[in-house]
Amino acid sequence: MAQAFITIHCLNSKESNVMLRLEEIPEVIDVDRVIENYEIICRIAAPTYNDFSDIISKKIRKIPRIKSTITSNIINNQGFNK
Repeated sequence: MAQAFITIHCLNSKESNVMLRLEEIPEVIDVDRVIENYEIICRIAAPTYNDFSDIISKKIRKIPRIKSTITSNIINNQGFNK
């Protein structure tokens, strides 16, 4: 299962409303508020990395009050043994 972190910048401190909507999306695994300017970070999972574009564009970015998103793909410890 492919996973990614999505950093979400919200408009005018509406993080609570956005977080509630994110929790309704099945592919969203975790949602947390970050101490920044109106930001949330969530983790998503999908069968492949190619599926992320649909999840982000058709589900996450359709939520009102989201200004922008940044996607960081998780690559699972490649070369690290901790």
